[in-house]
Amino acid sequence: MKSLIPAVLLAAACSTCLAAQPTTESRPVTETIHSEQVTDNYRWLEGDNSDPQNMGQLTDEVASWTDAQNGYTRDVLDNLPGRKALEERLRELMEVPSIGAPSVYGNRYFYSKREGTQPQAVRYVRDGLEGDERVLLDPQQIDPSGLTTVSWTAPNKDGSLMAFGMYASGDENSTLYVMNVENGAWLADVIPGKVRLSGWLPDNSGFFYQNLEDTDDAYSSVMKLHKLGTHHRQDKVLFRQKDIEFFYGNSGKSDEEIEALRTTWGPFGVPSEDARWMVVGYWTGTSGLDMWVADLDRWFRTGELNIKPMVMGKQGRIGGMHYDGNRFYMQHSFEAPNGTVSMIDLNNPSFEHWQTVVPEDSKLVIKGTSFARGIIAVDMLDAAKTRIALYDMNGKSLGDLAMPGIGSGSLTVSDDRTEAFLSFSSYNMPRS
Repeated sequence: MKSLIPAVLLAAACSTCLAAQPTTESRPVTETIHSEQVTDNYRWLEGDNSDPQNMGQLTDEVASWTDAQNGYTRDVLDNLPGRKALEERLRELMEVPSIGAPSVYGNRYFYSKREGTQPQAVRYVRDGLEGDERVLLDPQQIDPSGLTTVSWTAPNKDGSLMAFGMYASGDENSTLYVMNVENGAWLADVIPGKVRLSGWLPDNSGFFYQNLEDTDDAYSSVMKLHKLGTHHRQDKVLFRQKDIEFFYGNSGKSDEEIEALRTTWGPFGVPSEDARWMVVGYWTGTSGLDMWVADLDRWFRTGELNIKPMVMGKQGRIGGMHYDGNRFYMQHSFEAPNGTVSMIDLNNPSFEHWQTVVPEDSKLVIKGTSFARGIIAVDMLDAAKTRIALYDMNGKSLGDLAMPGIGSGSLTVSDDRTEAFLSFSSYNMPRS
């Protein structure tokens, strides 16, 4: 009996023994970079680099190495003492319901909500703030496999229609669909190609949108106008990223500069709600862009899109935007690193004529700007906490919005009303 006890204990101990850590073969590759010799022992883990057009293709041996490493990692982590209890407690804390701040269109309130165990949020609508909620889009009902994602939604001004994007299997190449919000019916209009809606026409007959002409070419962006009930192949083109001369043909830039602009984030357009104007931008890099304004009235009449420069050759980023007739308000950081809000007369849009509405603050950084009816709400970072300062459209201070505490907050507003929704969270308060 005495000799049996050590054997039992040894067997119990070995039940928690781990397999040996997988080894990684060293295959030195030496090359000269800027006159310095650099040796990479693990270049082979990058995959197959033999074809310059398909760098880093996964090889069988890299896949096997990855599987072995993942298997060993799981053996280590899954057998840690207390892991199960910790996992259950974390799941309990993380599987809490969440709801997004509503956006208001007409008398309808659109929002997303996810119950604790739902893998994706469901899109809802209410007719009036106190109305009963209705499901508009439930990804799990659309695709029980869970591989379809609703990437964005864009209701029209009165909330009667909603365009939305969906993609499958994580490819992020959203296809655009349109829904009748009243009855939930999907219209026949379908537009593929990593689509984003830019703005509805005021009569709800169609919308401007941007997509890729070729989803395998990230630099093939195009801006079009779609009319409901027509095939997307009939859509009218406003501008293409490939037509770089449209933006820079008379800029005096060198061929090298023009060529570099072909492979940036490219162009975008922001139409006014009345379809009178479109502010057009072109990203020159990750922290710089050029901007113009286009007269859409003329484009509708003649089919020619003429653009006037607003700001050219400056570094900076942009934020919230708002049209008010022929005036355009925009948050930006051109010549203002901490951010500012300017008003631009679209009939005289060049940078030297921009008027400052909210000046740059040397100590506070503007994180975002939203526009309610007659009110500009500026979200500022103040000593690592959110401060929301309110101004009228001429830049007169209306004071600060009272916050529930010290933390991070953001506003969701509509430009035709003063009603707003505040989303807030802090270290001791979950987002609400």
